[in-house]
Amino acid sequence: MRDGKKFAIAQPATATRFDLGIKLKGEPATERFEEAGKWHPMVTHHVRITDPAQVDDEVMAWIARAYAAVKS
Repeated sequence: MRDGKKFAIAQPATATRFDLGIKLKGEPATERFEEAGKWHPMVTHHVRITDPAQVDDEVMAWIARAYAAVKS
């Protein structure tokens, strides 16, 4: 159910990669966080994760900002 409170989605893409989508309107895309486009209609950006180490401070900051945005 989409209730307007969802801020991220993790979706398996291949056996070695998952895609993380972030809902953060108004934030410009970066080299790492691309515009989601048609990838998933709920989110505005997505990043491809192929190694657990890629879930770093930058990824966690995007998640935290997206969470704060839906809670405000």
